[in-house]
Amino acid sequence: MKKIIILVMIQILLQSFLCADMTPSAVVLKSSGVIELQRQDETKNISDGEILYSGDEVISKEASLAAIRFVDDGAIIKLFANSILTINTEKTENRLDKNLYLEVGELWSKVSKEKGAYEIETPTAVAAVKGTDFLTEVKEDGETWLFTFEGVVELKSDLGTVEVEEGSTGVATKDSAPSSRKTKKGEVSEEVKEEIESEVETNVMEIEFKDASGQIKTMKIFYK
Repeated sequence: MKKIIILVMIQILLQSFLCADMTPSAVVLKSSGVIELQRQDETKNISDGEILYSGDEVISKEASLAAIRFVDDGAIIKLFANSILTINTEKTENRLDKNLYLEVGELWSKVSKEKGAYEIETPTAVAAVKGTDFLTEVKEDGETWLFTFEGVVELKSDLGTVEVEEGSTGVATKDSAPSSRKTKKGEVSEEVKEEIESEVETNVMEIEFKDASGQIKTMKIFYK
């Protein structure tokens, strides 16, 4: 059964890569609870192996989680419960630039260097990174909290910019410039910490193919 599922995914992805406006952005590695996908006028529940495209909105319900990997292997993210995330990507040459919009909730990001730009927009700020490990949280009132576990994240808004270093917390509100301080014990819940530290076990298959212009491309398939 696993072989059949993988073959179907390969067929879908190849068709998508050959169509310029339907290039895949990411794939859902693991999901639990209820995760909804909003694509244009269609809403459906997400399952493992779901292919995501630029413009897709992912909504996690109560006690739910989605682990997502981008197709260029440039970042892996985990969307926690009661969160709303829109995925926007743009392919330029060999790079996949990623601009995510977190409307509310919590999103963990593990970003690889030299794999395209990576930004997270929220209602009050923008977090920009080059290679790091961090958690972004948007409160119900739009307040943005950022916890950097590794590397440095630039947190900016119309009111100012601050660098949030490893072990620090950045905060941005609608009425004040972003600020940074040392992370306090208990600010990140133990449940979230445990999920961040857990590995998502996946296998990788690489496939070479020619695109519509005749150029040879390499596609990675991640599966459990």
